[in-house]
Amino acid sequence: MAEKVEITKVLVTGATGFIAGHVIRQLQQNCINVRGTIRSNNDAKERDLLEKLCIDPSKPFELVEADVLNTDDWESAVEGCSHVIHLASPTDGFWKEEEGEMTEQAVQGTINILKACSTAGVKRVILTSSVLAVSSFKKSSTYSEKDWTDINEGTAYSKSKIQAEKAAWQFLKDVESDEIFELVSINPGFVLGPYFTNSPGCSVAVIADVLMNKNSRVPHIALPVCDVRDVAKAHVNALSCPEAAHNRHIIVSDFVFCDKIGKILASEFKSQGYNPTTAVASRPFLKFLSFFDSSLRNTTASWGIKPNVDTTRMREVLKITPISVDKTIIDMAYSLIQKGFLPEKLKFRAPEDLPVKDN
Repeated sequence: MAEKVEITKVLVTGATGFIAGHVIRQLQQNCINVRGTIRSNNDAKERDLLEKLCIDPSKPFELVEADVLNTDDWESAVEGCSHVIHLASPTDGFWKEEEGEMTEQAVQGTINILKACSTAGVKRVILTSSVLAVSSFKKSSTYSEKDWTDINEGTAYSKSKIQAEKAAWQFLKDVESDEIFELVSINPGFVLGPYFTNSPGCSVAVIADVLMNKNSRVPHIALPVCDVRDVAKAHVNALSCPEAAHNRHIIVSDFVFCDKIGKILASEFKSQGYNPTTAVASRPFLKFLSFFDSSLRNTTASWGIKPNVDTTRMREVLKITPISVDKTIIDMAYSLIQKGFLPEKLKFRAPEDLPVKDN
């Protein structure tokens, strides 16, 4: 078992991301020095938002400019940091099959950061992978951290996550040093929950489309939902947990069918003037459409299947008791309306305890 290492400063890559914002806030709430990376320091709006994530932080928050593909950026970025949380990853083309440059960017970016960590004396690196690196979930089986997704399956995004995580573990094996950092992989599912960054991510579209009834019917597929607050907590807890070292950790609350998401939203928002989609699409029709839209092929392959994952490490090692799926989905919808990503209906009633308030 690895020893518990003192945390002096934590570098969080991709600081403007959905998960990163929650990670930074929780780190500051735990009185930990944080340095975040941003692709451009000229974005005053993003910089101001990040600096206000935590009210009256006891420790200063730094922002530095760094591009994952620029090796020269990372030596100075990791300097003085005992721990690194690597969240930065390309997400363009989440649902597409074509890999394009996504895998190359994810792998090379990860290696660039790990090389900098290995020479800077970083003690532990928390790598944000994905549960899609565990399985593509096309069978009603139970999966664990021991499983790996077939690289020939899945979307460009899942392939990039598989390759980047495998590259990280291989990097650790190839480095001939007793002083190499400890590696921890966090493998979250489909991350939902309260949103407070300025740029909507890929998970926003699912809740937004269902709440606003963008499509009259949804596919009967189950998503491995997890709450962003649990995912952030997993990263923070993994920094100091000795048992987490050199292990993968699945973070999933439950598998939820898309029509169930609609019903959860309807229970809260129907009376407020919204009409969430709850009807299920026809599988034969979607299968027909998949001949013209390749992104639908993975949807039809997972139709009606509800897999399961072993979350023992999430609960017993990282001490995460997942937030209920209903709360996760409802809190996200409220936050999207609050942030102005979705319109307020005339009957909209903002709860007194909004999931995320502007500081």
